[in-house]
Amino acid sequence: MEHAITYIINAKNQTDQAFKEVENNAKTLNNKIKDLQPDFKKMATIGGIAFGAISGAIGLMTKKAVEAESQEKRLLELLKTTHGATKEQVNVLLDQAGALEKVGVVAKSNVIQTQSQLATFDLQLETIRKLTPAILDYVTAEKGASATTEDFKSMTNGLAQALQGNFGSLTRVGFVLDDETKALISNGNEMERALALVEVLNSTYKGFNENLKNTTEGSLQVFKNTMENLSETIGKIFIPALNSFLLAITPIIEKIAEWVEKNPEWTK
Repeated sequence: MEHAITYIINAKNQTDQAFKEVENNAKTLNNKIKDLQPDFKKMATIGGIAFGAISGAIGLMTKKAVEAESQEKRLLELLKTTHGATKEQVNVLLDQAGALEKVGVVAKSNVIQTQSQLATFDLQLETIRKLTPAILDYVTAEKGASATTEDFKSMTNGLAQALQGNFGSLTRVGFVLDDETKALISNGNEMERALALVEVLNSTYKGFNENLKNTTEGSLQVFKNTMENLSETIGKIFIPALNSFLLAITPIIEKIAEWVEKNPEWTK
């Protein structure tokens, strides 16, 4: 009996010791976790910043791709509406925009902006193609390599008005038109009027867009154009995923909106 009691006491002591070791280990682990908390927070912060930066970059690149797609679609719709142009025909202008970007400082987006503005004046595709390079020379000469989209829009509008006989838009900025040129622009067919205007612009500005590449300002603009093209190219990769996400999430949002509308008190 005494032997049994001794065994029970020893077992209890061993159990107590085991619990104390577990408790001590738990306290030690807890202290270590507390010591590591600042590092965990730093890692979480760094991870959050990195994830946010990547998400933001993808968002900006996707936005750039969507804007480019929208701009090209606008040109297509304008020419399809006014002249029944096909996508293949409009691609001729888009190819021109890409080629002009490579030889000069004007971004493809601004070339397309110029083409679209000309299209709003009901001009033929070939007329637009002839006018565009001369207009780029004119705008960059007057506004520099970093000419804005609004610069291209407003100055193209002015030139298109001149094609319709409103010479004030040219004379106000210093062009001197002889009577023969005025008569040709006033009375010629669309292509004759366009070629006369191109000749007027080339007499002062020919090659300006291309020559700006050799300046510091022009080199910086070319670098910016290159980076924007890279963003657009990468952004296009994410557009299908974005479309899939929107298709999946829209019905859910609609259901939530319906529930909120029906349950205003619960929503509060």
